[in-house]
Amino acid sequence: MLKVIAFLTMLIDHIGIIFFPDVSEFRIIGRLAFPIFAYAVALGYRKTSNIKNYAIRLFVLAIVSQIPFHLAFQSNYLNIVFTLFLGLLTIWLIDSKFTWVWKASGLVAIVSIAHLLQVEYKSYGIFMILMFYFLHNQYLALLAGQGILTYASLSILRYHPMQMYAVVAILFIYLCRNDRFQLPRIIQYSFYPVHLLLLHWISIYL
Repeated sequence: MLKVIAFLTMLIDHIGIIFFPDVSEFRIIGRLAFPIFAYAVALGYRKTSNIKNYAIRLFVLAIVSQIPFHLAFQSNYLNIVFTLFLGLLTIWLIDSKFTWVWKASGLVAIVSIAHLLQVEYKSYGIFMILMFYFLHNQYLALLAGQGILTYASLSILRYHPMQMYAVVAILFIYLCRNDRFQLPRIIQYSFYPVHLLLLHWISIYL
């Protein structure tokens, strides 16, 4: 059910961006989506039996989604799936047997790549995924961590103040912590590029 919430809030956010850019309520609701996706990636790392295949699926989805993303938003940023992919790589790096010098160097490299390539959410997104990995099931700590990360995104990255509503996502993650509902994998991996294409086509004919 948690991913359904993420997909729905993302859809509402994107409808707002494309069709109702002056209505902030759409964007506020959309602030819930990315933290849930970040949580899902951190949880996926813990549960997957093949991290390499998981990373490949995310990378392929990111590549496939870039043209729909550009068409929908006319943006030169790299789409959010690249952020999820880099976050997954970061967890793998930190969890590896490399020395801390290599881990720190790798983290700096990944964050630098995120900023240089203009990946959505940049370091904010990567550190959020790391937070969900390290604070697994520690919901009060997650609430505090999300608040700190979001405040940092406002003061350092100059994000819009409505980003503070991302903290509310922790409540949904907590409420759905025991939910076992699973969307079919084909829906999980096709929804993002397909809904962007549909919104783009609708915008052309309206």
